[in-house]
Amino acid sequence: MSRFPVALAVLLLLAAPLPLTAQPRYRLIAERGAGGALVSGINNRGDVAGRTAGGDGASHAFVRRDGVVTALPHLVPDYRSSGAINLNEHGEVAGWSYAPVPPPFPGYSTHAAYWSAETGAVNLTPDTTGLSIAYAINNHGEIVGNVMAGAQSGAFLWRVQRDGTVLSERLTPPSDWTAEVFDVSDRGLAAGARIDPEANALRPFVVDVRTKELTYLPAPRLQGQATAVNNLDQVAGSVLAFNNASHITIWNRSEEGAWLATNLGTLPYPHGHCKPHAINNRQELVGTCLADGPVPPEAWLWANGKLTPVRELVSPDVAAHWQFYDAYDINDSGVIVGSGVEDGRPAGFILVPELPARRRSVRK
Repeated sequence: MSRFPVALAVLLLLAAPLPLTAQPRYRLIAERGAGGALVSGINNRGDVAGRTAGGDGASHAFVRRDGVVTALPHLVPDYRSSGAINLNEHGEVAGWSYAPVPPPFPGYSTHAAYWSAETGAVNLTPDTTGLSIAYAINNHGEIVGNVMAGAQSGAFLWRVQRDGTVLSERLTPPSDWTAEVFDVSDRGLAAGARIDPEANALRPFVVDVRTKELTYLPAPRLQGQATAVNNLDQVAGSVLAFNNASHITIWNRSEEGAWLATNLGTLPYPHGHCKPHAINNRQELVGTCLADGPVPPEAWLWANGKLTPVRELVSPDVAAHWQFYDAYDINDSGVIVGSGVEDGRPAGFILVPELPARRRSVRK
């Protein structure tokens, strides 16, 4: 499922004894490692997935549940590099881990990986001779990701049986090395992008993982990416605008089945190249914007019709220590996860919305 705070409106009811006075701030929970950390997924139970960099320079996949961080096993115990990207409500995790490349290609490469309490670590592409990665998993255990290995390349769907057996299906034509899928909803709708050979353009699309029907989404210059989808068939992504900036976009399906695009714009200059990473079931988006020139990226939240940098959601004391680079996911309670820099060191963050302060009105 997709990797997924709500600002409460100020109630201007003068007679009300307990009006709300401000939108909530966010409490920050930092995730650190010896060499840094990144938090990329959160489910509606509040479990998170990510990776830490150890003192050995390797990357280590983990999940955080009820405040307890648990390292996930690597596909190859003596080759320790892995990352958890997304997880569902059942605690099943999708991501990547290093594994051997089949003969005659000696060595190791990144392989799409799956973890569960029943199966442990499972290599989703044991026969691939190149790279693969699993980006998302929904509550039905449907995993989507990509393979980059010559004729094997393309967007894929995987399902893991209880005995660890992997069922694999293509979502795009064989050898379509340009096709990528990034997210999948519980309804089986996956979001991605591929080069349309007829238009010679990277176009956003959705594909039904059960019927394999692929539909291009409208974009003003035919260029863009669909990167997230929720369970209401709302798709988030970015499109290339006429000023060559990448604008945040939401696509909604009409009653007639046509996809309609809404342009949400960008952060102010210089952060004009924006991409959503997640959309929750309350149509709240999170993502990142890149800048022209040597300026760090900026994480953002779109909620209640407003695009807000993540640094403005926390207290000034917290913001003084952090640069928020990427917001990767937001759940239906509005909890945001991502990565940035804390006092000069890479770190992951979890932002939990707190209720606005209340005050009693003074009656005369």
